[in-house]
Amino acid sequence: MERVVLLSRMPFTILQPMHYMQNVDVAHVVAEGVLRQPYSLATRLAHVDLEDVAEVAAKVVGEGRHHHYATYELCGEDFRNAHELAQAISAASGRPVAAEQVPFPAGTTAGPRPSEADDYRLDSMFRLFDHYGRYGISGNSNVLSWLLGRRPTSFDQYVRRSLAAS
Repeated sequence: MERVVLLSRMPFTILQPMHYMQNVDVAHVVAEGVLRQPYSLATRLAHVDLEDVAEVAAKVVGEGRHHHYATYELCGEDFRNAHELAQAISAASGRPVAAEQVPFPAGTTAGPRPSEADDYRLDSMFRLFDHYGRYGISGNSNVLSWLLGRRPTSFDQYVRRSLAAS
């Protein structure tokens, strides 16, 4: 899709957020005492807070031309694996939390007559999880810091905010 946008000759700004912190449902993890993910628990992922991404998106739209023809990788400062995320949630909540690797999610199997869209979605998810498990996601927070005018939200801040909201 980015290639189509790049070749379109119309003004664009591409935002490339890394792994969302919101992929971790803190209240659910605390209630279950387990942080589950379908790829290696040792894999480090660069995380970004969706609220930071939304703030940048609003800024880019509001400032228009200043951001034309730009591509921004949006990455927070946290580069953690599942064990470290579980430890952070445990420390903030005061409850034990363990990390557990689960097989490719069972709820993602297509029905008796899968459509081409079902096949594409399942294949994409499988490839994504395989990539995470093999390589993780790295990134640098400088661009996000510059766009926000402050340091990005940390995973610890996200956890505390999530716990306060639940």
